[in-house]
Amino acid sequence: MKKLLTATLFLLLIACLSVPAFAIEGNGTESEPYLIYDKNDLETFRNIVYDEDKSACAMLMADIVLNENFDQNKFSVGQDGSMTYDGSSDIAFEQWTPIFRGSAPYNGVFDGNGHTIGGMFIYDDISNCGLFNTIGQNGTVKNLGIVNSFIKADKYIGGIAGNSEGLIENCYNEGRYFGANSTGGIVGANYGQITGCQNFGQVYDYEFSGGIAGNNAGTVENCTNTGKITAGSCAGGIAGIVMNNNGKVEACFNSGEISLADRAGGVAGNVFNGASVMNCYNIGDITDSHVSGGLAGLIIDGRPCKVINSYNIGKVNGSSESGGIIGEMPGEGEVINCFYLASDENYTNDYGTELSAEEFSNESVFSGADFDFDAVWNIDTTLGRPILKDFPEKDIEISLVSCVKTEEGYDIFIKFTQTAPNSSVTAALYDSEGRLLSTAFSEASGLRQCTLNSSAKDMPYRIKVYLWKGLSHPKPLCEQYELEI
Repeated sequence: MKKLLTATLFLLLIACLSVPAFAIEGNGTESEPYLIYDKNDLETFRNIVYDEDKSACAMLMADIVLNENFDQNKFSVGQDGSMTYDGSSDIAFEQWTPIFRGSAPYNGVFDGNGHTIGGMFIYDDISNCGLFNTIGQNGTVKNLGIVNSFIKADKYIGGIAGNSEGLIENCYNEGRYFGANSTGGIVGANYGQITGCQNFGQVYDYEFSGGIAGNNAGTVENCTNTGKITAGSCAGGIAGIVMNNNGKVEACFNSGEISLADRAGGVAGNVFNGASVMNCYNIGDITDSHVSGGLAGLIIDGRPCKVINSYNIGKVNGSSESGGIIGEMPGEGEVINCFYLASDENYTNDYGTELSAEEFSNESVFSGADFDFDAVWNIDTTLGRPILKDFPEKDIEISLVSCVKTEEGYDIFIKFTQTAPNSSVTAALYDSEGRLLSTAFSEASGLRQCTLNSSAKDMPYRIKVYLWKGLSHPKPLCEQYELEI
C-alpha cells in the first residue's frame, strides 16, 4: 500500500511539473482557438507559437494592457535618435517581443474579437517589429485595435506586424511609431492583403512612411488614414511606396496631414514599377515637402504605373515639383480620370483635371469619366463631392459645447447626434503635433455629450469623431474643430 501511494504521488508530481506556468484555455485550432484574457495568456500564446506551433489560432476575450501607467505621448525622440519618457532617459517599461517562430512566419488566425492591445513598447535596433514579427501567406489577423503604444526601431515597423504576406482585416492603430525604413500604422511592409483597416496614429520614418503600410507590394483596399505621416523620403497617407505589378491601393482615402518628405502624396509618396492606385481620394494637406502631389508624390517606371478614377481636394504645398494629382512623373505612367480642386497653388504640372467646387458636386462629371456609382461611389450632397460607399462621412452631426480651462489643462465638451443604427461613436482629441491625447466613447444613438480631458497646454487642439458599425472597423467622419484659446 505504501509503495502504491508513493508511486501515485510521484506520478502526480511529474504531471504537475509538466503543466505550463500559465495554462491557456482552448486547443489552438481555428474552431477552438486559444482564449486570451490577459497579458499572461498573450505571452503564453507567443511562447506556444515560438516553441511549438506557428499555425496556432487565438481569440482575445478582453482588452489587454502590456504596460500599466503608460502614455505614448510622453515619449520624445531627439534629432540624434535619442529617446526620453516624460523628460527622462531612464525608461523602465517592459519591452514586447513580437510573436514569431524563429525564421518561420505566423500562419494561424488571430482574432481580436473587437478588443484592443495597449501599452506595447519596443525600443531596439531591430527589424520586423509590431505585435507580430511576420505574418505568413496563410496567416490572418483581424478585428483588432492597437492603442496607446510606442515603437522606435530600425525597419519594417507596424502596429499589427513588421512584415505581412497574409491577410490583415478590420484592424486599427492609434500608436506612435518611429523607424528608419518602411514604417506603417498597420504594417511595415505588405506583400499580402490589407482590407478594412484604419490608422489614427502618428507615423515617422526616414524612408517609406505610410498610414497603413510603409512599403506596399501587395493589395491595400477599403482602408483610411487620419494620422499625421512624416518621412525624410516617401510619405503617403496610405503607403509610403506602392511598388511592382502586385502593388495596388484601391478604394482608400486619406484625411491626415503628410509632411516633411522628399516625395509626398495624399495616397502614396511613390508609385513605382507597374503599381497602381484606383478609386481613391485625398482630403488631407501635404505640407513642407519637396516633390508633392495630391495623390502621389512621384510616379516612376520600370514598368508603367497607373492612377485611375481618383481625386484630391487637399492643399498641396511643395517646395519644388508639385501638382494637384502627381508631383512629378519622369517616366511612363498614366493618370486616368483623376480630378483636383481648383486652388491658388502654383502647381508645376497639370496632370489630372482641375474642377471647381460646383463641378465637384456634379455626379455627371464623374460618371462621365467612368466613376462607378453603382458599386463604388456616392455623391454626398452635403459634402459636395464623391465619397466611397463603404465609408460614409456624414452619419453624425457634431457641435462644440464648450472648452473649459482647468488646473491641469482643458475639459472639452462636444455633443453629437448619431443617426446610424447599430453603431457607436468614438471622439478623439489631438494636440497641435497630431498626438492623440484622449478619447471618449458612446454606444447610444441620439443626442449625446462627451468630455475630452487634456493636460497639454499647447493649442490648438483638433477633435475628430469616428463612427463604428458593429465590430467592424471605424468609419472616419471628416468634421473636425480647431480650437483657439
